[in-house]
Amino acid sequence: EDNEEEDLNEDATDLEQEFVFPITIDDGSEVQLVISRGDDVPNKVRSFCGAHMPKEGGCYDQLLPLVQV
Repeated sequence: EDNEEEDLNEDATDLEQEFVFPITIDDGSEVQLVISRGDDVPNKVRSFCGAHMPKEGGCYDQLLPLVQV
């Protein structure tokens, strides 16, 4: 029985490894920013902003505090 409980705990841990943030970009469409535990969050946000909102200078500063996990 102990093994079953450990398996359930591992499954719950796996579910907590990824965070999805729906971000509305400049054109009004929604893009998901996915951050996994262990990611370099500042780098991930910088890449997201560069790819989806390159003309928005405040993107990084606005998003980073919202998505740090």
